[in-house]
Amino acid sequence: MIDIEGTYPKIEEVANISKECTVRELISIEGMNEHQRRTFGINMSGGVVNAIELGVTGFGLPTPSQWLALYDEWLLADTVDEPQPKKETA
Repeated sequence: MIDIEGTYPKIEEVANISKECTVRELISIEGMNEHQRRTFGINMSGGVVNAIELGVTGFGLPTPSQWLALYDEWLLADTVDEPQPKKETA
């Protein structure tokens, strides 16, 4: 459950926004239902604090756990193909 009523007045003040100065309002995001879109919009006001959540839900980026798994796969693949150093002969 999102506490929009409790959050909204403070967000208006901090972000210096109001219905009087709104020119356009986002009404849909492809692949998101209304609840997801509203949550995404509220999280955007948090910027850096909500960056991972925004990237994952809004842009389809991997979660931190998925990034780690991808990195581990890359490390394993990279070490297998890496040429071995040549031994010097005297």
